[in-house]
Amino acid sequence: MKKYSTKRHCEIWYKKQKQNIKSAKAKVLKDQNMFLVVQRILGRLERRLNPSFQAYNVSLEKKNFSECNGKS
Repeated sequence: MKKYSTKRHCEIWYKKQKQNIKSAKAKVLKDQNMFLVVQRILGRLERRLNPSFQAYNVSLEKKNFSECNGKS
């Protein structure tokens, strides 16, 4: 078994840590991209299945807003 000097050992450790960070960043980016893709697909499905969904939410918000203004 080959012994490393402290400096060499630190260099190897540093390179491994750097590689681990790179692979972790790549995994996070991949997960974020998958999340965005799934979110986009779900949004499309929701609009396709219920086209009045957004209009209903807007009218509901306006109704609640007008009720709040009427009470104050």
